[in-house]
Amino acid sequence: MNSEGMTQSFRDLPQAIAGMGRGRQLGFVVGAVAVFAALFAAFVYLQAPATVPLYTNLAEPDAAAVVGKLRELKVTYSITDGGSTVRVPNEQAADLRLQLASSGLPNGSGVGVVGMEVFDRSNLGITDFAQKLNYQRGLEGELMRTIGRLSAVDQARVHLVLPQDRLFASQQRDASASVVLKLKAGAKLTEEQISSVKFLVSRSVEGLKPENVGVVDTAGNTLGKADTADGARDKQASLRVEVQHQREVEIERKVQNLLDQAIGKGRSVVKATVSLDWDVVEQKVETFSPGTLQPQTRSQKDTRESFAGQGADAQAAAGGVPGTQTNIPTYQAGAAGGAGGGTSSYQKSEVTSNYEVSSDKRAISRAPGELKNVGIAVMIDQAVQNIQAEQLTQAVSAAIGLQPARGDQIAVVTVPFDTTMSANLAKTIEDETAQARQNDLIQMGVKAGGLVVALIGMALLFRMLSSSIRPASSSAGVGGADGAGLLPDGKGGVAALQSPEAIEAQISALMSGDAVELPPHVLASMSSENRAKYETSRVRSRQLSPSERSRRREEVRRLAMEQPALIGETLSRWMAIDSAMAGAS
Repeated sequence: MNSEGMTQSFRDLPQAIAGMGRGRQLGFVVGAVAVFAALFAAFVYLQAPATVPLYTNLAEPDAAAVVGKLRELKVTYSITDGGSTVRVPNEQAADLRLQLASSGLPNGSGVGVVGMEVFDRSNLGITDFAQKLNYQRGLEGELMRTIGRLSAVDQARVHLVLPQDRLFASQQRDASASVVLKLKAGAKLTEEQISSVKFLVSRSVEGLKPENVGVVDTAGNTLGKADTADGARDKQASLRVEVQHQREVEIERKVQNLLDQAIGKGRSVVKATVSLDWDVVEQKVETFSPGTLQPQTRSQKDTRESFAGQGADAQAAAGGVPGTQTNIPTYQAGAAGGAGGGTSSYQKSEVTSNYEVSSDKRAISRAPGELKNVGIAVMIDQAVQNIQAEQLTQAVSAAIGLQPARGDQIAVVTVPFDTTMSANLAKTIEDETAQARQNDLIQMGVKAGGLVVALIGMALLFRMLSSSIRPASSSAGVGGADGAGLLPDGKGGVAALQSPEAIEAQISALMSGDAVELPPHVLASMSSENRAKYETSRVRSRQLSPSERSRRREEVRRLAMEQPALIGETLSRWMAIDSAMAGAS
């Protein structure tokens, strides 16, 4: 059907619907509504959302400020997630973010929080006290915005205490700060993150120490207890347990990989226990090793004396000198007598050496966490064939560096494994995977089926409309100007005939074209319009060619095949009229 035929068909739609029966009208309406409902549902279900989130996880003050600004800009918006998400049309999202950013929205901590923009406007009459108060207020606002950027923080409040500068250092008091955090649902800050918050605040305020920063949450819980002595001790204890667990897991993984390659995966279980020495040991060792080390000279003293000369001359040269020679005669005589016999000489040499004591000094410092001993247990499934427990023990001992002298222990045993739980778990996982895959296929099938049903419904509705509406060109062809072309397309015109009157006119015109004359009583039962068309067609039928007559016979046959009920009804009525006229005569 061409475009003109479709246009004419839709024009004749109300008349065709009015000519239907009640049942067919109801079915037509129900089918049309169902098809359009399916199309609308498919359109809504498959269409991507036209809006995108402008901002998410907004606090109530920020959401109110953003919505107020959107109303000023006359922008269509929607609010979801309990008021924490604002959605806008996709094509306006980027532009709106820039416009709201230029207005300082959202500020991240609610309406009324100002930062250093408090100094954007100058005030010549402001006092020093007000200026310091504005500085403190701006500093608090900037810290609130910065802390509010943390992923786990929803809102933050910061209070600073900045003492005035004193003349004497002994009178100067330290600055302090308090931070109140509102965490997001399900979020939790670690001790490292809390320490980071304290570090951030202390580095942002001059003279503020991290220990003078207090952090609490909105539930009143004090955060950052690890900064105290008790908290530090607890943190150190938990750290030791964690390090011990990591060492055990490392040993278990190493041995498990070795056994999996040797006897197969799932055939062995490995558990390890380690004992760590957390004592901080500093040891100084000084070893004296005489004879083993080369002695070193620390200091040396060398003293030498010498004298030589004649005896008499020496006494004469020495006469008159106070001392024992002049006061003791016997000594003087003996000295003189001895001296006269020849020369005398005197020499003295003395060397004193001081040596360092041979020693070996060492300072030994052991870091905490040194491995004291290891205990490892290995269980092997008894179903494994040709188990060499002794060889496995040697392999495991070599893999982990086992030292019996240190107190390390190892035990390798074979026991029957219970595989029921693992088999059930594997089956459960397989069933869940298959069910999830089936659900995905069903969901895809439902979507595709809905779309296919909608398309089929459209096709059926279009076919129903095409078969219910008689194109104007077909009506003009019956008894037209030339009497030919009763079914212009050879197909659609016949299917468009749905009433007994139209079938009667079509049959009469075709029969007249084949030089078949209808009885007078049959003509009398026909409507005046159909009778006029019949007469006009008979007058023009004499000019038809044999091929045209053959075509009309084919049209009658096709009409009988496509509309057997209506043709039978028409022919029966004609035969009843003919029988009644024969009986009357």
